[in-house]
Amino acid sequence: MPFCWYCGEEIEFRWIDGGPKPIHLSGSWCTGYASEGGAVSPPPLSPRPSPPTRASARWSVGHARCDLGVPLTHPTTCPICGAFIFFHTNGNGDCVFFDELGPPWPKHACLSNDDGVRVASRSPELMRLVDLVAPPTHISPPQGSSINEFDEQKLGHVVTGVVLSVKEKKVWRSQPGTAIRQPTKVLAIVLQLGSRELLRVYTPVGVRMQVGLVVQLVAREEAFDGRSVLYAESGLAVVPPGSSVG
Repeated sequence: MPFCWYCGEEIEFRWIDGGPKPIHLSGSWCTGYASEGGAVSPPPLSPRPSPPTRASARWSVGHARCDLGVPLTHPTTCPICGAFIFFHTNGNGDCVFFDELGPPWPKHACLSNDDGVRVASRSPELMRLVDLVAPPTHISPPQGSSINEFDEQKLGHVVTGVVLSVKEKKVWRSQPGTAIRQPTKVLAIVLQLGSRELLRVYTPVGVRMQVGLVVQLVAREEAFDGRSVLYAESGLAVVPPGSSVG
């Protein structure tokens, strides 16, 4: 692509009035500087900025990196063995892969060394995740999985999962021991606990919940819209260890 000698903008030549004429692609007039005598002198041209290097470019040399800028945990699939795993970045460039969420935070063996990182660099799906420029507003659950709307075994126990979606909604909340129901606004949270374990939990609207955040909560049983649900008064954000794998 040719550039204007006077202003440095991109131009193209078109055949006008029997001869080639330079046309600025921006559609504006040339911004070249004019001297006192009326002659136009070309301003110094600044070098064109280089396009930013994507984080995925580092993976081919064994350096696992993600430059999202904010912490994110995202379910994914290992491109080497096909196992369900959790990708995590601390937001400062480092990233790591876990088999499970929570202590001892077992790292996925395939992607815990430079060779594995280089192989993973050939996965378009994983590299799209690595090159995210903004945190997602929704994470799709794995295909074939269904959301558990109520699990009695989770009552009173600490549940650890990554937030896939957050939706404010209005429900009719039953008062214990009465037939009275009151309208209440709550957050409906979908958590990914494991490879095929999805759980819906409700919290008050004021509880901080963000897609891609790992949280721990303890739920009790409530009745919304005439059915039993899991309800937690609060949630605790968990910070996974985020050391780089390459």
